[in-house]
This record gives sequence, structure tokens and C-alpha cells, in this order.
Amino acid sequence: MLEEYKRPVRIKVDGKIKQVAPLSGLEEIEFTTGEYECFYTDGLRTMLHTLDVGNLSEKTVRCKGHVGWLKTMSEDELLQVLRRYASMDIEDVVVLRVLGIGVDKTIVYSMVDFYDKQHGITAMARTTGYTAAIVAKLLIDGKIQMKGVVPPERLGMDEHLFDTLLRELSRCGIDVNIEVMG
Repeated sequence: MLEEYKRPVRIKVDGKIKQVAPLSGLEEIEFTTGEYECFYTDGLRTMLHTLDVGNLSEKTVRCKGHVGWLKTMSEDELLQVLRRYASMDIEDVVVLRVLGIGVDKTIVYSMVDFYDKQHGITAMARTTGYTAAIVAKLLIDGKIQMKGVVPPERLGMDEHLFDTLLRELSRCGIDVNIEVMG
């Protein structure tokens, strides 16, 4: 996580990959759970090359004031905090918003997931682990025919696989809302 906050961020602007400073592009964002802030982090990886789009960026969402707090800490202080945080039982919330902006329409995918008190499972574990388990089951069942190393976004390009993933996540209590505008 510390590396995500330090590494130069790659984004795509007008079809060209460029670098911006980590923690830059700070903006406020609102979900049903409250107000947050988001900022650039280097999470696009293969998408910079596999998605044929003109503009592409990824931002991490955190509680308001997070970036300011980070900038006041030394690397050693931050590592100590992160180590303490990793060993704590946290009732977390995961929020996600993906905007697909086209010429004549915009599609917004949004999700909010919460800590599962009954089973003691964090929202982060639910949203990442359940997704991985569903994809593994699709592989085992032969529903994914792609061979070799497949970037995750390639699975999302298959409408049937994407719908299946969303349906299975919903069965686990993780709902992704889709809004089409325009």
C-alpha cells in the first residue's frame, strides 16, 4: 500500500500514456455512506494497453482528510500505522464507482459493500475474494475459454461472463448498480 502512495501514476489522456504525481488529482466524492476524497493511484496496469479508449484514470477513495494526513507523516511513521492497521479487526466499507463516458451516453457502475458482522468478513475481503472465487469457479466449469494469462478487464469485455459475475456477486450480497444516461 505504501508503494501505491509513492509510485508515479500512469493515466491515459487523449490516447497517450502520461505520468502524474501520486496523491494528485484530489477531489471530493459522495456515496450513500457519506463524503470521501479520491486521488490518483497507479492501478490501471494492463488496462492502459488492453482498453482502446482515449482517457483512462484510476483514483483511490478514502475518508476526507486522508491525503493531508498522509503528507504530514514520514515513511517510517506511516509504516508503523499501516502495520497496526493490518492487525486490527476493522468494520470497513468498500465503495466503487466506474464511469464510462462515451460520445452519446455515460454508464455508471457503482457499488457499496459493508463488513459482514455475522461472519466476521471485511468488505475488502468480500469484494476481492468473492470475485476471485467466482472467476475460479467459472474457469473450473469451463465457462471461461480464454487461455494463458488473461487480464481481468478482458473477462469484463465478454458480456455473458460479466453478467454472470454480477449475478453471482449479487447472490453473495454484493450488488453493482448500473445507470445509463444519455
